[in-house]
Amino acid sequence: MVEISLSETVYSVTRPKLRKWLSIEKLRTKLTESAEKKDNGFIDYLLSYLSALLGVPAVDLEDTPWYEIIEGYHLSAIECSPKLDLSIISSGKKDDDKPEELPDPWEYDERLWYSWCSILSKNFGWTIEYNAELDVDDAIALIQEVELDSQFRKEWEWSLTEIAYKYEKSTKKSVLQKLPRPSWMKRASKFVAKEIQKPTPTIRMRPSFVPAGVVLKDDEEQNKTVESKGNNSSIQSIG
Repeated sequence: MVEISLSETVYSVTRPKLRKWLSIEKLRTKLTESAEKKDNGFIDYLLSYLSALLGVPAVDLEDTPWYEIIEGYHLSAIECSPKLDLSIISSGKKDDDKPEELPDPWEYDERLWYSWCSILSKNFGWTIEYNAELDVDDAIALIQEVELDSQFRKEWEWSLTEIAYKYEKSTKKSVLQKLPRPSWMKRASKFVAKEIQKPTPTIRMRPSFVPAGVVLKDDEEQNKTVESKGNNSSIQSIG
């Protein structure tokens, strides 16, 4: 919980449950898009966000000093953000050259909530009322697991079809063409990224544990060694 002060009134802000959270997140998304476009809707979305979160009419916030509005929004956005580090909600690299996509014909204001509710109800048998009161982190983590399971099942089914394999003339073998994965599955969470960036540890081995015999290097290093030593190379070809 965090406290914010607007026009000498102190409000306690706690992250709402799933349904209300999705509603204010949509306002936050519109606010961010408006700021990027530098249009006049930024202030309206800013007041609407705080109004929906605090349960206060937006008109009552219009006379609040701007610096209190900005600070209140900043603290509220941090408090309401998901705490789990999940790939499905992490930000990917934005393609500036990609044209802005038009909304689908079947899109409507609360579709995100109902689509999430449909996923949760279908997979866990929960009611709309139960889904609405879920903790945000729990809901997002469960939805990510559902989507992962669905993708892995599609990949397995795809691997069983004939069209999933491409014949390579050079090797005279059929090679599996992997089913493309959604972009969020290609983004590593902060935890995974940190593990990937860790340096490979150096393992010291006792001389008595080292196997006896000639050590064969990989092809690239082997060729360099052969070229440097010429005919006196100690590496023997096999075959």
